[in-house]
Amino acid sequence: MCADRLDDPTRVDEGIHGYKVIGTRPIRQDGVEKVTGRALFGADIRLPGVLYGAVLRSPHAHARLLFIDTS
Repeated sequence: MCADRLDDPTRVDEGIHGYKVIGTRPIRQDGVEKVTGRALFGADIRLPGVLYGAVLRSPHAHARLLFIDTS
């Protein structure tokens, strides 16, 4: 292929089987929002009245726990 055809974003490559989508790069509609930090993800949504929890793991593999500070 020519290098100038690879740089053309409007090019539609039909491939060896005539498909127009398979093997092409998808257009990322939300790409700008994701890289600028404006996109909202599921972890960004805070709902009222929801109980949240966290898992705290020991940094020692087979240590015996003597005390847990729940504050």
